[in-house]
Amino acid sequence: MNKLLLTRDGKKQEMDSSLILEENTVIINETTFLFIDARDSQENLTLVIAPEVELQLSILGFQSANHFSFLLKKDARVSVSHFGIDSCDSYQVVLQEEGAKIRYCYSSLTRNSAVIPIEIKHMAQHTESEISNHCFQVAGDYTFDVTGIVLKNCAGCICNQENQIINLTHGKSKIHPNLLIDHYDVVANHSAYVGKFSKEVLFYLASRGLNPKESYVLLLTGFLLGEMSLSDELKGCFENKIQEYGGERNESGGFSNFTA
Repeated sequence: MNKLLLTRDGKKQEMDSSLILEENTVIINETTFLFIDARDSQENLTLVIAPEVELQLSILGFQSANHFSFLLKKDARVSVSHFGIDSCDSYQVVLQEEGAKIRYCYSSLTRNSAVIPIEIKHMAQHTESEISNHCFQVAGDYTFDVTGIVLKNCAGCICNQENQIINLTHGKSKIHPNLLIDHYDVVANHSAYVGKFSKEVLFYLASRGLNPKESYVLLLTGFLLGEMSLSDELKGCFENKIQEYGGERNESGGFSNFTA
């Protein structure tokens, strides 16, 4: 697997010839997998996906504030699984040429206040975007500002977004699910949910012997990772990060940093 490490001290790479790193731009010329490990970094990184290339990308952000820009050429196919811990990464997608498609799953587990700007721009016919943004908010105020854009003369596009924030705090949660559509022959949908996990589900898990904090960790893992396409290795890594974030086990067997 190709790897790119982003830190406050710069970039380190373990990448084969299918990818080229030029300053703040990664050019993907062949179908490949890429893992970006972003630790305490503040980068503006652009990824250019060449025509007919398929990219499966996983991103782990830890206390980071990166901005990722994606430029998709003709018939490019991209799947992104982006997991952030106390990070405020943002992203922009430009579907520049016909037939480009992206599925982007962004999940955040955070104690920090943040406004996350996200933009998906369709600039050609028959392009598709399926966007899923989830946040588990333990403290602070959090906002998803998500804008899907379809330009005039871009017929046959699909522009869908789904956004959720689970709020365990008294802080504010906001979702701005914007759609700016300038063509009638388009499928465009958005959804937004702010709230808590269902009491019925928590009751069911309690009936199976789980205490409230254990239930929250189980639900949290599904909420944050359930939509992602991950290798077994990365799935295990992301699950371990959730366990570590929860803190040490307390006397009841739950996790000290989560409260029901």
